[in-house]
Amino acid sequence: MISVCNARTLSSHSIDRQISCLRDLARLIIIVPLVLAATFGPMTTAWSAGPGDDITNYTSDKRLFPVYEYIIDGRYKEALDLLEPLSVSDPDNADVQNLMGFSYRKLQFYDVALKHYEASLAIDPEFKRAIEYLGELYLATDKLELAEQQYAKLEELCGFFCREKRLLKKAIKNYKKNN
Repeated sequence: MISVCNARTLSSHSIDRQISCLRDLARLIIIVPLVLAATFGPMTTAWSAGPGDDITNYTSDKRLFPVYEYIIDGRYKEALDLLEPLSVSDPDNADVQNLMGFSYRKLQFYDVALKHYEASLAIDPEFKRAIEYLGELYLATDKLELAEQQYAKLEELCGFFCREKRLLKKAIKNYKKNN
């Protein structure tokens, strides 16, 4: 059982009571994040990197590090030049397919981007970044209802702290404001 500790308790009780309070506090420090994660889902991030971002936040696949560098710099064609051979040698890599979709979308090759997002989601149907980016593709092609369907998927998959959901919601809001 966790007891109530406050400044008065810590100053007016024995050392044993003070140690007990500190142990209770330590338990809370461990338990609270676990309860939050169980309640709201894991705290995840979407890829919307910028200069100075740590690429390891987005992938542990070192083959993709140079791809991310090109994408961060807006060099989507160069990113695709690296991704094409990877898509042949590792066709079941959802991240490769997603990054190809992202790069083609940024180059405004929307039909090709759609095929890569669909391939990514066929490999990993719960890949939140791919779901978010597919929603953004739908907005770029004036398919608001389909973008909102992707948002609904993220609502099902994500906890409270889901960055992908928040970013797609913002994109939908901006789309509605400007269209």
